[in-house]
Amino acid sequence: MFNQVPNISYSNIHGVLESIQPLDKVAISTKVGTLIPIYRVEDHGRKKLTPVKVDPLGRVKSLQLQDVTQVNTTVGEIPTEFITFYPSGNIRRVFPLNGKLSGYWSEDNEYNLAKIISIKTMVGTISVKPIYVHFYETGELKSITFWPKERVLINTRYGEIKIKTGISFYKSGRVKSFEPDSQISIETPIGNLLAYDPDPIGINGEKNSLSFNEEGDVITISTISSEVIVVDNKGMENIFTPDVQPSRCDDEIFIIKPLKIEFHGDEVIFKYGFKTIGKSKNNSEFIIKEFTSNKVQNCNLSSCSKSS
Repeated sequence: MFNQVPNISYSNIHGVLESIQPLDKVAISTKVGTLIPIYRVEDHGRKKLTPVKVDPLGRVKSLQLQDVTQVNTTVGEIPTEFITFYPSGNIRRVFPLNGKLSGYWSEDNEYNLAKIISIKTMVGTISVKPIYVHFYETGELKSITFWPKERVLINTRYGEIKIKTGISFYKSGRVKSFEPDSQISIETPIGNLLAYDPDPIGINGEKNSLSFNEEGDVITISTISSEVIVVDNKGMENIFTPDVQPSRCDDEIFIIKPLKIEFHGDEVIFKYGFKTIGKSKNNSEFIIKEFTSNKVQNCNLSSCSKSS
């Protein structure tokens, strides 16, 4: 298999084989064809990753490829520089590029090298520069994670929406979640809310602030512009709003953190700060108003105005 003795790494547990560094060209047979792991680095913009990683049973977990290779997937061929596998040998993720960011090689350098890939989905053809494409073990498209500069228009039951960061899908192909690029009005089980998280946590297309069940109903949403007044059957009011806090850098600058709401059956869960409060839809009235604060004007997590 190897023309030269490869560098082999073992884990500390019982000397189990963990990785292989080929010293010459070698072909590895996979379910998606024969692939050539990297054995020489001529491009200093590439990451110095272990070319071949295996699990304790010797099954290939990931391959860093010598050259960008067209890999056949359930959504078509994708140019691939790095690929990961499930224990079954089926594709987990494909990365069209896998560059090394440094003082000499920036995110812009890597982004400029990225190619647009078109993927047909139930919300239309998504043409985007992806960081990676993720699949379920059974082959269905699980998510697409975008480069930060990328924006995509999709067609939904709520209208045409521009999204960022990424999008995830159920096995059925229906949309599971996405990240709106700007504020949009979304119908929820308690009324219309303005959905938007200016600085969502997470860097992949699977953890988005706006998510849905398979029928397309909202199950999680983040808002910086809506407040919810909950009136219980005794007439008692609870008001839930986004959280306005002074900046850690300047007490005269305020930042706004989204109010996060989840819907589980008849229960509505409000999450803000470290508090989580549940309310029943059956025993409460929900009044939605525009959220305003004299402390902030056009303030979000990444850019804030001084208090008035």
